[in-house]
Amino acid sequence: MVISTPVRDVPYNKPGMAGFSLQDFMDGGESLPDIYTIKTDSMGTLEWQELFDTDAAEDVGYCGIQAVDGTHVVTGYTGNYIEETLDAWVIKFTADSGTTFDISISGGLGVSATITNTGSIDAVDVPWEIHITGGILGKIDKTMGCTLDIPSGQSKTVSTGMFLGLGPISISVSVADTTETVEGTQLVIFSLL
Repeated sequence: MVISTPVRDVPYNKPGMAGFSLQDFMDGGESLPDIYTIKTDSMGTLEWQELFDTDAAEDVGYCGIQAVDGTHVVTGYTGNYIEETLDAWVIKFTADSGTTFDISISGGLGVSATITNTGSIDAVDVPWEIHITGGILGKIDKTMGCTLDIPSGQSKTVSTGMFLGLGPISISVSVADTTETVEGTQLVIFSLL
């Protein structure tokens, strides 16, 4: 029995699902499995689907998990179970390469960030965070964050709201894997950038 672990990276933007599909052969209707994956958004709307077919007698996906790093992994095998010619599969769905962000940071009564999805697909459940530190004696330490959905080519604005402080501040805004940092000054309730 041959066992190997080829890894295939496939973009995803969570959630999703994997399973297997049976397709009929023309020679009398014999069905052999292929690995079938789908990608849905948080509302269950289909975003993409893919059939993994290696032309082996069987392609079977058994187990799918979300890894600590946020990727999804599906395991299974390909080959012929009866002839004991099997190869193990590990298919890894990595972070979506179709989503990129521009971040514009502004001051005023608090700090605001305008986040633009410059990627080719809609961003769903994307984590964002604004972190502000500094002030006289380092007394300013404010963090706001959550998740948001941004359609491709559109923008959303997030903010900290008004906060108190005095002195130089450092502002860091993170959206998924993109981070922008600026320096400014806090004048009681007004943030100058």
